[in-house]
Amino acid sequence: MEPMNPDQFDYIIPYKQYCDYLRYTHPSKRFDDSSLRRRYDEYKESFQAKQLANFFDTNKDKQWFLEKYHPVLSIPRKQELKQRRLRYFNQFMDDLNRGLLDNVELDEGKTYTINNKAKKQSQQMEGDDDQNTNEDNQDIYENRLVIKTVLPTISRENILKLCETVDGFDYLALSEPGPNRRFHRIGWINFKEGTDMQQAFDQLDNKTVDDFVFHLAMNRKNQEPLPRTPRLALEISNTEERLKHDMEQSYTLAKAMDTFLDVKGAKQVVERANEIGDITDLESEMISKQDDNDNDDDIDHKSSSMIYIKKKLDLMITYLRRVHMMCYYCGLECDSIEDLDRKCMEPHCRKIIDKSTQGVSSSGSEKGGIAWAKNLDSKLALKFEKPRQRTLERMGGKLLDDELDKFYDDHIQREHSSKYRCKVDDCNKAFRGIEFAEKHITSKHPEHINRIKEQTTFYNNYICDPNHLTPQTNHVRNNTNLMNNVIGTMTMTSTNLGGSPVPMVRSATSLLDSMMPRDPRQVTSYVDLDAPAQGDNNGPVFY
Repeated sequence: MEPMNPDQFDYIIPYKQYCDYLRYTHPSKRFDDSSLRRRYDEYKESFQAKQLANFFDTNKDKQWFLEKYHPVLSIPRKQELKQRRLRYFNQFMDDLNRGLLDNVELDEGKTYTINNKAKKQSQQMEGDDDQNTNEDNQDIYENRLVIKTVLPTISRENILKLCETVDGFDYLALSEPGPNRRFHRIGWINFKEGTDMQQAFDQLDNKTVDDFVFHLAMNRKNQEPLPRTPRLALEISNTEERLKHDMEQSYTLAKAMDTFLDVKGAKQVVERANEIGDITDLESEMISKQDDNDNDDDIDHKSSSMIYIKKKLDLMITYLRRVHMMCYYCGLECDSIEDLDRKCMEPHCRKIIDKSTQGVSSSGSEKGGIAWAKNLDSKLALKFEKPRQRTLERMGGKLLDDELDKFYDDHIQREHSSKYRCKVDDCNKAFRGIEFAEKHITSKHPEHINRIKEQTTFYNNYICDPNHLTPQTNHVRNNTNLMNNVIGTMTMTSTNLGGSPVPMVRSATSLLDSMMPRDPRQVTSYVDLDAPAQGDNNGPVFY
């Protein structure tokens, strides 16, 4: 029986099935392992590109998609985002310079605090004029209203117009669309201190925006939140080599993100870490002098060095989160602190290496750590390094030159070797060479060229977002051996997230490798891998 063409399936077929098809259709050709693997990788890349293109075409006219990726329509959101991050930047630098972040540690089980005592005294000094505030906070609401659901077709601008009618309005935050909630979003309407929240609620609840009725919720201050399990980066994140790598990479990332704000925060964070490091080295030297065992000097020196590396790294990670609203170990950037906390609560710490199992860990666990680190690096690199043309193509992106060439081919008619005619709109001008016709189109029909540039940028903005929603096909729950292998090498165990295993690898190749064959009649679903795992209670608290 002739095997089906892999392109006829709406899912990635297994490697063996693909090889069988290739050998059947090319009986006279001999394939070695490297050739088969190369062809299979190309097949997967092609499949992924088609899936992403379909997802783009399906969502390109949705408001959430336009506001996030369109090169022009995204500008208002980015401007508002910049102003909010600048405010966070000023707050962070004030805390940093006053030493309130000196004790931040991101190892599992370590105390992760801003100097709460000093922070509280600072807030009391700033709030002396609020002495009449009711001390019983049980009857006071947070300065935030929650929009329970926002349709993907409703524009951010129209919601803002409604919110701005209420005195004390500060800013609006919208979550990423939820694929499992028909791409609906959650919203947070934030108000300034002192705002009458009951009055704000009464003014906005059940109001209509674009023919959709908004339903709001209020949260009480000091309310006990639902239990949530912080995320833990895999043990590889706590190895000396990886810590040094993350220290350098987080600095490069922070510098790149600082350009959006026109600040040099990363440099100031390093300077503060150096000041703390000098103190740490001095204390370490004093301790080593008191130690009678001279053989421990090298250990003390190495320990001191690692303390400095972690201090610099942890301050940088905290800076990325508090200012740029990005979780380093997730590779996740959000438009709001609210959405970031919903997806990954603070802190996201490093798992401590179990010395008792060092050297005897399973190969699956080691591969999982390497895959996790490789995937994280590839996601973060997109934030500070423009992908090369070949890389962009492999990701499913489009090259502007190719898109322009397609337009020229479709709109230049070759009559003979020395006569080419422009067929754009009603133009019918003839030229002696194709290069003259192309030049004519560029100069005389710029609206079409600009449209192609805009659409190409729009598409690539989606492709190059490492946190974009991606299509994923359902697969049957069989082939236990392969599934166990996937879970062992490509996911974190339940101990890391406090729940069932959750895929951590989001890159096209790694994700699609884990797909299993399924009934072709099943529909394609779209899954946000950055969303909180089911059972982790990582969702928002409304009441």
